[in-house]
Amino acid sequence: MRILCLFTIIVFLFNSCKDQTGTAPSSNPKSVTLDSAQRHSLDHALDGLVAFEGYEVSLFAAEPMLQNPTNMDIDHRGRVYVTEAYNYRPHISNVPTKFEGDRIMILEDTDGDGKADVSKVFYQGPEVNAPLGICVLGREVIVSQSPYIWKFTDTDGDDKADKKEILFQGIQGIQDDHGVHALTLGPDGRFYFSMGNAGKTIFDASNKPLKTITGVTIDLDHFKQGLILRGGLDGSRFEVVGQNFRNNYECALDSYGGIWQSDNDDDGNRGTRINYILEYGNYGYRDQLTNASWQTFRTNWEDSIPLRHWHQNDPGVVPNLLNNGSGSPCGLMIYEGDLIPELKGSLLHAEALHNVIRAYKPTQGVGASLTATSTNVVLHQADSWFRPVDVCTAPDGSIFIADWYDPGVGGHYAGDQLQGRVYRLAPKGSIYKSPNMNIDDASQAVIALKSPNLSTRSQAQLKLRSLGVQAIPALKEGLISSNSLDRSRLLWIMCAVDKSYLDTALLSQDEAIKMAGIRIARSLGSKETLHALDLLIEGKASDQVWRECAIALKNLDQKSMLPYWLTLASRYTHSDRWFLEALGIAGDGQWDEIMAAWLKTNKDPMGTEAQKDIVWRSRSKYSLPYLAQQVNSSDHPTKERMKYLRAIDFNPSSDKNKTLLSILASNQDSVIAGLIVKTLDPIVIQQDIDAMHVVKTWLDKTQGSAYLDLVEKFKPKSETARLKALLTQTSDDQLRTRVARSLININSFKLYTQDFNSADAQGKILMIKAIGPIGSNETLAFLHKTANQAVSSNLKTEAFRQIGKSWGGEEFVVKLLSQNEIPTEFIPAAIEGPSNAWRKPIRTKVLEYATASQSEVKTYNIADLVIKTGNIENGKSVFIKTCATCHQVNKQGTDFGPSLDEIGSKYGKDAIYTSIIDPNKSINFGYEGEQIITKNGGIHVGIKINESGDQLVIKSIGGQLQSIDKVNIKERIALKQSLMTPNLYLNMTENELVDLVEYLSSLKKAM
Repeated sequence: MRILCLFTIIVFLFNSCKDQTGTAPSSNPKSVTLDSAQRHSLDHALDGLVAFEGYEVSLFAAEPMLQNPTNMDIDHRGRVYVTEAYNYRPHISNVPTKFEGDRIMILEDTDGDGKADVSKVFYQGPEVNAPLGICVLGREVIVSQSPYIWKFTDTDGDDKADKKEILFQGIQGIQDDHGVHALTLGPDGRFYFSMGNAGKTIFDASNKPLKTITGVTIDLDHFKQGLILRGGLDGSRFEVVGQNFRNNYECALDSYGGIWQSDNDDDGNRGTRINYILEYGNYGYRDQLTNASWQTFRTNWEDSIPLRHWHQNDPGVVPNLLNNGSGSPCGLMIYEGDLIPELKGSLLHAEALHNVIRAYKPTQGVGASLTATSTNVVLHQADSWFRPVDVCTAPDGSIFIADWYDPGVGGHYAGDQLQGRVYRLAPKGSIYKSPNMNIDDASQAVIALKSPNLSTRSQAQLKLRSLGVQAIPALKEGLISSNSLDRSRLLWIMCAVDKSYLDTALLSQDEAIKMAGIRIARSLGSKETLHALDLLIEGKASDQVWRECAIALKNLDQKSMLPYWLTLASRYTHSDRWFLEALGIAGDGQWDEIMAAWLKTNKDPMGTEAQKDIVWRSRSKYSLPYLAQQVNSSDHPTKERMKYLRAIDFNPSSDKNKTLLSILASNQDSVIAGLIVKTLDPIVIQQDIDAMHVVKTWLDKTQGSAYLDLVEKFKPKSETARLKALLTQTSDDQLRTRVARSLININSFKLYTQDFNSADAQGKILMIKAIGPIGSNETLAFLHKTANQAVSSNLKTEAFRQIGKSWGGEEFVVKLLSQNEIPTEFIPAAIEGPSNAWRKPIRTKVLEYATASQSEVKTYNIADLVIKTGNIENGKSVFIKTCATCHQVNKQGTDFGPSLDEIGSKYGKDAIYTSIIDPNKSINFGYEGEQIITKNGGIHVGIKINESGDQLVIKSIGGQLQSIDKVNIKERIALKQSLMTPNLYLNMTENELVDLVEYLSSLKKAM
């Protein structure tokens, strides 16, 4: 399933896993000779599944005991709770459905042999529809499944839910991998969960929009894309902890309150990542200002796509902890157990695409930053169907892995419904036995709070919080012999019960405990936060503590926070981006007051690199002159000047465009000048004669596509003559269409037709070709009129051909054919476009008028194709000829559909054949099409790249960007079909198809 989806400074290297690029040594060398059937059988489930030296993987449970697991949790008794998704996308996959709904299973090992021998259905119902998250709290089980978050309760202890409640609802999408994921109880007593960028909204149990503690509605009007949320199960004390993620599968918390998360890129861009969460931070999936896609050009964008994907050069974006390349990130946890000491303090991550469980060891970087290394913990070297989707710690400290087991990783498509497995990682010879935990009294709950198992700790925490001051003696006793992790867990609860214990955390010599202390203070309120700042800010602490102090200022009023902010800013050192963004998070919304005060004590605000960084991150009217100074400075290299120019984009001052024009008028750097023109607000410029004159001067210096970018943005009437000349001079068909569209937008179609009438024969042909793809009512009517009136047979033929070159034109051709208005000799030209139409009804209808050879359709049995072996080199040639018009491999081809660099890791041959022959079965998230119908009858189809207040930018098939004025849009239709060319395979021979799939299946990540 497309699921997706620590404070030690010791470098993390397993004794036997020293290859940081990827493979653990095999503890199970069998498997290399297995055929396909053997590889997928349970008899060979462990063959090729390897772990690092001294540890082993065993099979805990498998089909038919469970099917298609998506998420799991382990209770205090060591029983594994699993959510299943048998019913995942049956309408797309064309597979059977369980009408009784998906199941929540309990798997139990009752005889101590390390294998589940009992399976129970905790709950099954038609409303449970491919859930993606589970949190077990004794007899209460919280299940996340867009559009709901449910709470199921076993009231009588028979391991069956007999009470069901809606906790939250209104989350967008059903069976949406980019929706809501598992809840986890944080050490602060609130629940945390991730909601991917398709979630959009969330309502409480009474179906009212959920609001934050500051009164802001949680939706995409107020926050961006994927979110991390925290709050009470009753909807109280809710906050958006982080935003602007894409497909964040689930978050994990350590015992100090640190938050970690994985995130999934737009497919094929090698940009999956691990994040450390600076609370309230923006994580850069979309442009902060315009919500534009990362593909939309911006000043100072990053040199590599994985960084560009997350807007890492923009002020106001928190840095990624780790860039992981390609993948399908799934479940994430923090391992805090002792059974596997090499992993203690590590993030454990299920990476489904690459068939691996990875460990990330965070370590302190420069200043307030963190860094991490990546090591494989469990890897399947033989079976690409091993799709780990979740990882959990059992009460004994062993690690459990849920395996979706499928030929692919989702993308709204499942290739196998019947299989699914759960594995256990532990020291060799380790017996699976859970300690007998009693959480009914304070002393036992304190012991349980030290468990490596999250469910056990969560129940203990809830019990101790419910006991209040009665729990203090047991909590104090627990502190005596506790290690750092345990002390932090205890102090969170002690401070919640009795605030006088806050100083115990704040005055600790342990920096991790200090960080927990400032977080505890924030959870208690403003008074406690100010007390913590007073205690910490003048003392000795690490930059990481200062970073957390800066974040603590976020919800304080401006008068209270300002002196602390100024003190912390004085401690900032150049290039510590984590500390800088923490200061920025604290300052957002209060920048004018902050910068006015800061400038009083920084008389030369650009005197040091650290001061320049603060000005760059700020968003104040007082910062604008200093940013302009840096852009204008010829002492800086162009790249440095672009950095400050980009910062101006985010400055809210009304003088922004005036400042940019003044820079433009005096700037001698053509690159910077060109970028400034692109940055200017067209509405402001169109209303200012002098400003338009400056733009006109720059237009005279540009050519080709860059010239048309500016014409489309500013629509200057002064460019009519140049556009007319370009219309007949360019040999680029796409460029010519853009010229024609600009001419029509700047003047009118009436003037275009007048120019057509006065053109020579060749000019008429070119002008007809230019307007064919536009497909508006007026262009179609003109083409039809020309086709009927033209004297030249060539002109008639081209006019009929161009009628069918647009989406609206395809429908028009069908209409003309049904009314017998196309002469027989011109039908082949007229149906040239519609016969390959994306819409099947169009294609089917026009093929009635085609010759026998044109209407012949080949069919294939995928099972017969899979067993064939093709030629990789020939397949590469087929890709270049057939697929590269919409896809890239190693940056070769057109950037429209997902990059196919590592498609062989994601899908087996059967799934690749399916995606080619029936592309509607698997549409990658973010590549869904949209049909735009404009008021003039034009039909535009593509992928939405950017949508601002007045503009919609789509990328059409072939990779061309088109900007549409939203005021001219009549209707927008979300398309349910893939934009991949239908019947693409019909343009290949069977051998070419087999060769193509052989080539695509060879595209895998090197391990």
